[in-house]
Amino acid sequence: MPIETSPEALALLTLHLVPGLGPRKTAALLERFGSAVAAL
Repeated sequence: MPIETSPEALALLTLHLVPGLGPRKTAALLERFGSAVAAL
């Protein structure tokens, strides 16, 4: 049974998989753009 995921959850997962992008830079992107979807 497939699990449904929101666009925001998928965008956060994508950000976490970017090499060199740690929690501080991820937080800065979220602060700057307002959401993971917008940051992508």
